[in-house]
Amino acid sequence: MGPIDDGEPAELWLKLCEPAPSEVIDFPRKDRNGNPVGKIRIKVLKMEDHNKARIKATKALKDAVKASGVGELDKVEMETEAIREVLGDLIAHELLCMACFTDKEQLTDEKTGEPIYGKVFATPGHIRQVLTADETLVLFKAYQLVQHKYGPFELTIQDDRDLEAWINRLKEGGSAFPLTLLPFPQLAELTFALSEKISMVCQLLESQLSNLPPTLVSDLQSCFLDTSLFGGQPSLSTQSYEEISQKSPVKLHSALQLSQQHKDTFRTEER
Repeated sequence: MGPIDDGEPAELWLKLCEPAPSEVIDFPRKDRNGNPVGKIRIKVLKMEDHNKARIKATKALKDAVKASGVGELDKVEMETEAIREVLGDLIAHELLCMACFTDKEQLTDEKTGEPIYGKVFATPGHIRQVLTADETLVLFKAYQLVQHKYGPFELTIQDDRDLEAWINRLKEGGSAFPLTLLPFPQLAELTFALSEKISMVCQLLESQLSNLPPTLVSDLQSCFLDTSLFGGQPSLSTQSYEEISQKSPVKLHSALQLSQQHKDTFRTEER
């Protein structure tokens, strides 16, 4: 299927046919010094790619079951949680195989002049061979964030009112359960927004320390953050979340780091 044949291709069609956007992140594995072993480029995929991934993953599941000597799975067995998780993992491997590229340009397309990046994983099987389960999970979450960033869905937190509503909901609920209603990209977005809010409050309090009683200053100092982590020292006391996010949009690596911290904290609370 292509554009309507009425002469020159429509401007919209040309834009839709442009190379898919991508993001470069740290590869989720560290060397002996605690530094990322490298970087990886994650590209947005089309609906056709998702369909291919589902079909190939279903075939890979059937082949794996056959190779294990279990025999064919019936409809009831296919719906069990364990098998659905295996199928979900296989689909993720297929998608990552298509979405992961080298961070640096390998060649240049002679016709279009667009950069060509090399594939990192030759087959989905290579992902299963060389990556741990946690590394695969982080890469797939990064892929979800890239898809969300360039996708059509509205932001969960668009202004201060949205942020305040979530704060009140979490406070009144007294638990993290409302967060389970959010897909991962929106959870990362909310986490980043809450972190920005904490930074704003800390900077405002720090600017007023000289006007507060010494006993209150002592109590508050333990709550202060190193606000330089959020970049710069703008006068946040007069800025809304919407203004901040426009000037300093959420970075992919920051969202991943914050979501990982949230996950670690949630695990600690469960224990």
